[in-house]
Amino acid sequence: MDVYKNVSEKLWDEAEVSLGLKEETEGNPRRFVEAFLDHYDEQDNIHYQSLIMEPIQKSAKQSEPAPHRPKPLTSRQRKKIGWHMLSKKEQKYSLYEPLHELWIGYINELLKPTSNSKTTLLAQKMLKADFHGCKLKVSRSRCASVVGLEGIVLQETQNTFKIIGIDDRVRTIPKTHTVFTFTVLGYKFTIYGQNMMYRSSDRSARKYKDKLFKEI
Repeated sequence: MDVYKNVSEKLWDEAEVSLGLKEETEGNPRRFVEAFLDHYDEQDNIHYQSLIMEPIQKSAKQSEPAPHRPKPLTSRQRKKIGWHMLSKKEQKYSLYEPLHELWIGYINELLKPTSNSKTTLLAQKMLKADFHGCKLKVSRSRCASVVGLEGIVLQETQNTFKIIGIDDRVRTIPKTHTVFTFTVLGYKFTIYGQNMMYRSSDRSARKYKDKLFKEI
């Protein structure tokens, strides 16, 4: 099979004229190739260049400096500036009664109690609840001076409840060796502070065993 048959005659004519090989090739592609090789020395007309083939490396983007973020205050710094301290005007029991009403609505959504609800299941949910706004009462404690105190929870830490009583006094009650009770949605709950020695955010994700430690 002649590989030159499919080449356009017009193309070869233009190439013959431009290279001055018209008389020697007479329009024959094969003669054109032979004449071209005779008149041009391959070594003189082909230039060699060494190329190193390497992957293109993208220029590393200059990382933008992270925005400056102030460090959070430590517990000592918060205590020093009175972060959680209430002014005299804010130490009013009546101001926090709406908070208690909101907490009751929150507990109703959390527990969703029915006539067939198991008390053990409700207790498990209550252990993970947020107690800000709960009306707690100290029923038993090794510290006799806090027994019988009752109030709305304003703040919960890992080791204490801070409550405000009907006498507008803010008191800090330790959890350890203390039993608290409260009534909500017709249920009376008893919680043992020893089992709640966690922050409310940590307690919500904690798994509790069915048999809780209840020693005072």
